[in-house]
Amino acid sequence: MLNIDDINEAKHIVITLPSDTTHSVIASANALYSFILTLHKKVSLYSGATAFGSNLYFLPWMDKLKNSYPSSADLEIKVQTSDEISAFFKKNSIKLNSKMATSLYAALIAKTEGFLKDTDSTVFAEAKELLEAGADINSCNENILKYISLAALRLKSILLQKMVLKDEAKLALFNLDDEDLKSSGASIKDVNLAVKDALSLPSVKTVVVKYGNKEIVREGE
Repeated sequence: MLNIDDINEAKHIVITLPSDTTHSVIASANALYSFILTLHKKVSLYSGATAFGSNLYFLPWMDKLKNSYPSSADLEIKVQTSDEISAFFKKNSIKLNSKMATSLYAALIAKTEGFLKDTDSTVFAEAKELLEAGADINSCNENILKYISLAALRLKSILLQKMVLKDEAKLALFNLDDEDLKSSGASIKDVNLAVKDALSLPSVKTVVVKYGNKEIVREGE
């Protein structure tokens, strides 16, 4: 559990991102990085992953991200979810600067997909607080909500052509193979674009993406 006392006692803190990190986690880690800098502590941002979307580099400290673990660090903070970072800021009544607010807002809209899911009054209250703290919402919207890579767009086109509707059009089925990924230059994460489009169809309640021996299942509202 993230503890303010541990941070205060440490000399060099490393913030570690999980290998399967998400946009919301990366943005939250940037907010934490900003906060630790205000304490005049040495801080590093580490990930074993080597490739991140260019759209994430609007976040304040992405250029500080390292792929080698700092040997001098005496405290490691493994960021697993954006919720834990948000809860940490609230629990310790941390005053937000614009960099923290921008990163936390980016995490919020990434997690809720632009306030379209897992949203309630507390989410909107949090958004209001972040706006008042100076969050750059235009940059967040452009880079988190509107950004689509060319590879993802190509994969979306391929999958939509292959989509099959079953069970009175309540089920949308996609069969994804390695050739689809290779020809588009996309990754498995990019299937979400096609999934969202399929779930927007009036009759579709469930989307299944079959890839090798795996099945990715998404349920609509």
